[in-house]
Amino acid sequence: LTQIRTGRLPLNDHLCKIKKADTDKCEKCNRGRRETVQHFLFECQEYKILRSKMDQAHKKAKRNLKMIFQSEQHTKILLRYVVNTRRF
Repeated sequence: LTQIRTGRLPLNDHLCKIKKADTDKCEKCNRGRRETVQHFLFECQEYKILRSKMDQAHKKAKRNLKMIFQSEQHTKILLRYVVNTRRF
């Protein structure tokens, strides 16, 4: 949870900054986008189906981290999405 809030998930954008990856680009969707927390959670086409389920559950908080983190239930839904991607 802290890594999501600080933007320091082990995604290529962060890993490249600390010299642990050769590129900051997303290798899952191959769209040339930086693999940031925002991209991983809300944009990457690789996780489109999982994200749609998360979006339905979040309703008005959809794709708004500030609103998601204000609700324990929404935070749990977000964390379930992260686990279900099997990215980590």
